[in-house]
Amino acid sequence: MTGQTAIKSPYSQALTLFLSVSSASIIVLALLGYGVATSAEAKFGVPHAIMFNSTSDLLTLGGWAVVATLTHLGKLFEWNFYRDIWTVLWPVSWPALVIVLAGTALIGSIHLARDRSGKSNWLEERRASIRHWVRKHPWVATCLALPVFVAFGTFSAWILIALAFVFGVAVLAALLSVLPVLGHIAGESHIDDWVIGPQICIPIKPRETRLSDAGVARSKATGEKQRAANCVAITQSDGKEFKGRVVFATFSAIVLFDPLAGTVQRVATGGANVEVIGKL
Repeated sequence: MTGQTAIKSPYSQALTLFLSVSSASIIVLALLGYGVATSAEAKFGVPHAIMFNSTSDLLTLGGWAVVATLTHLGKLFEWNFYRDIWTVLWPVSWPALVIVLAGTALIGSIHLARDRSGKSNWLEERRASIRHWVRKHPWVATCLALPVFVAFGTFSAWILIALAFVFGVAVLAALLSVLPVLGHIAGESHIDDWVIGPQICIPIKPRETRLSDAGVARSKATGEKQRAANCVAITQSDGKEFKGRVVFATFSAIVLFDPLAGTVQRVATGGANVEVIGKL
C-alpha cells in the first residue's frame, strides 16, 4: 500500500496543480469578460448586465479581451496604458497607499527618535532614574504598569487589526479590479479598431478569389491594409431580421452596431440563422 501511495502521489499532485491552474484561469477570464461587458456599456450605453447570462458568456467575453490584448502588446510600452489603469484603480487603491506611507513614516520617525535619544544625555539620565525607581519599588511599578500595559496593548491590537483589515480589503479590491480594468481597456480598443473605425465590412469572396494570391499581392504592393468590420444578418424563427457590425458575441446572443443609424442592440441567437454579409 505504501508503494502504491508513493506511485500515485505525483499523479495526484499533478492533478491538483492542473485543477488549481484551471480554476485560476476561469476566474481570470471571467473578470476579463466582465471588463469587456462594461466597455460595451461605456461605448454604446448597452447595460453590461445583459451582455452575459452565464459563466460561459463571461468566459467568451474574456476570450475577446485576450485576443485584443495579444494584438496590442505594443501598448504595454506606452505610458498612457498605465495611466488609464491607474486612473481607474486610484479610488480603490488609495487607502492601501496611505497606510503604507503612514507606516513608513511611523517606522522612520521611531528610528530617528532612537538615533537622537542615543545622543541625548538628558534622555539617558531620565531613563536611568526611572529604572532606579522601579528597582526600589517593584510592586508599585507592577501595579501601575499592568493596567496601562493591558489597556495600551488592547487598544494597539484593535488598531493594528483594523489597519490590517482595511489594508487587506484595499489590496484585494485593487488586485481584483486590475483584471476588469484590463478587460475594459481591451474591449474599448477592440470596439474602436474593429467596430467603429473600419469603413467597410469584410468582403464576401468566392472560392476562386480566396485561393488566388492576387488580392494579397495588391495589398503588399500598395503597402496598406484596410481594416474591415465583421458584419452579419440574423434571421430569427419569427422572420425578424437584424443587420449590423458585430460588437461582441456570446453563446446566446450577438451585440450589433448599425453605423448608419448609430443604434446598438443585443440579438438572441437561439434558433436563429446567422449569415455573414459583405455590406449592410
